[in-house]
Amino acid sequence: MKKISTLLIVSLWAIGSLCAQQELGLHFMQELGQSKRVNPAVDHPYGIHVGLPSPGLSFFNSGFSLNDVFTKDGTTWSFNPTSTLPKLQRDRNDIRLSSNLESLSVGFNIGKFQINLFHNMNMDFGLMFPRALAEIAWHGNTFYLGDTVNVAPSLDLMGYHEFGGGVAFDLLDNLRVGANLKYLQGMISLNTRHSMLDFYTDPEYYALSVSSNIYFNSSGFAPDFYKESNEDVFPSSTGTTFLFNGNRGVALDLGAVLQVDEQLQVSFSALDIGAILWKSSVYSHRSMGAYTFGGADVNPFRSESEVDLSEVADSLGSGLELTASGEIYTTFLVPKFYLSTRYDIGNGMQAGGLIYTDIYKGRVNPAVGLSFRKRFGKILYLGTLVSLHARSKPNVGLNGSLNLGPVQLFFVSDNLPGVFSLSNGKNTNLRFGLNVVLRPKTAQEKAIEDMQKANIPVGALEEAPGNEEENLIPKFYNPWIKKAVKADLGGL
Repeated sequence: MKKISTLLIVSLWAIGSLCAQQELGLHFMQELGQSKRVNPAVDHPYGIHVGLPSPGLSFFNSGFSLNDVFTKDGTTWSFNPTSTLPKLQRDRNDIRLSSNLESLSVGFNIGKFQINLFHNMNMDFGLMFPRALAEIAWHGNTFYLGDTVNVAPSLDLMGYHEFGGGVAFDLLDNLRVGANLKYLQGMISLNTRHSMLDFYTDPEYYALSVSSNIYFNSSGFAPDFYKESNEDVFPSSTGTTFLFNGNRGVALDLGAVLQVDEQLQVSFSALDIGAILWKSSVYSHRSMGAYTFGGADVNPFRSESEVDLSEVADSLGSGLELTASGEIYTTFLVPKFYLSTRYDIGNGMQAGGLIYTDIYKGRVNPAVGLSFRKRFGKILYLGTLVSLHARSKPNVGLNGSLNLGPVQLFFVSDNLPGVFSLSNGKNTNLRFGLNVVLRPKTAQEKAIEDMQKANIPVGALEEAPGNEEENLIPKFYNPWIKKAVKADLGGL
């Protein structure tokens, strides 16, 4: 039991230290090359874009916030989830952590095509648990006298590299499309395939009967990493092992941007459609057994409990022992879908709306958001986002970017209060970073684009002064940069 608890703590710490994946505000920050993460068809307004390391973290808890289960009396905090437990869903409650470290990205233009190359390191953690697990942990096994309940949690952990390339171009006069193709290199994985741990407490003698049907896969871990006798959880934890192994996969991002008129834009994207085949240091772990513990009232949180919890854990561990064998397996990424609109109000202001969903372990997790952004000259962009996630309260986010010559600083959070008070929210995310942006369009290139939009032949400029030695065909043709943007090189 200590080994499993330690593994959970290490997993959570590793994900948090990387600093996912519901990034809604980033979808409206099209002045950033990072916006291609959420729609590969987006056209950023620079000829060359270099993204330096950019960390991002997302957290989601469908069941409760920390303030729901901790109460404060003066200066003393105490753990008391009594009022929260009935609000949990009976069969499934989700806790999800997703982190992403974009180590490097490069974007540039070749003719009408915008090319994007990148590397990311991702870590996704998911824990699903039934309400009965929390109720028995708090109230004890006598809470369900005479009833059989499943208390088994389901744990998933996946760490992997992404090496990708993308292209965006104009399919029609008002339709831009894009795609990212990503090669995936798996590092570590825990994947629960089936999780059943039935508890039954006899109403007369309190005899505790437990039966199990547990099946999960692992890669990168020792075959018996959960046993107390094994101190080597990661037998091959060197960087080269994590990068050069047989765990390989592929994924695809697709996007489209439709310019309805000069002010209204509609976009759609489908991300992370792919999977990883795990072949290195792979094991399948199974437990199918039953065990009965003598009459006892077991309660981990009650100090006067007459039962030695370590004795119960050891007895259950021996009766429901996991066995490991080698087995190749496949895991799928969490697919994500965005549908949004943007409306150019004028005077550097822009409003937008978004519908988002992802599909995790068969559950659809939707969210909606409303965005408002304002450009202040050529330097500063600020925006706010009000969003609502499933099984959560409304969130207020803030985002912005600062352009200092070729240096571009940015940050984005969909729930800014949650960043500063993690105990008060069910979900939050944060991303920040630094870019180097070069080669904005020349005045001549922008003039040619305007002429092309107006169906004026490019040859009409051949007699213009200073153009004798210039190639009048624009090198970086990006028709979705509006005239107001062209006037100040880099607006919304």
